[in-house]
Amino acid sequence: MKQKNPIYFPKKEAFTLIEILVALGILGTLLGMILSVLMKGLSLRQESSDITRAVFLAEEKMNEIKTIVKPDSGHGEYESFPGYSYAFEIVEEELDLAKLVEELGAGERLEQTEAAKYLRRRQGSDGATTGLVFKLLRYTVKIFYPENRQYELSFYRGLGIF
Repeated sequence: MKQKNPIYFPKKEAFTLIEILVALGILGTLLGMILSVLMKGLSLRQESSDITRAVFLAEEKMNEIKTIVKPDSGHGEYESFPGYSYAFEIVEEELDLAKLVEELGAGERLEQTEAAKYLRRRQGSDGATTGLVFKLLRYTVKIFYPENRQYELSFYRGLGIF
């Protein structure tokens, strides 16, 4: 019978210390990248939530001020949404078709048309090439929200041809 030597250990396959350190370094780098992506995702989720809330509040305020048919302005804060505030402005503007067409490069051709001559006679106005001046109200709502960001919504309402 053969006796086993108690001091002798059979050779086992194992990882060296350097291999373990390299693996831990790779694992740490990957873990850092994953955490970075998760943090960015949470940040984008919060930003998306803020923007969605700002759009909702702007549409709500726009629907509220659309009933006003004269120039006006105002501002305030939302008590139910801390950090959110608004400002609105209603401004009367004029849109002269002739000036618009001239900017597009077709002014002289428009001026000579029968329709333009008719509209000038109808208006009795030689000031405008066509006699068509649209009066508009421009409604603007600005929502200010955290981190000095803002969302702006505009709407136009025609008041008629003058």
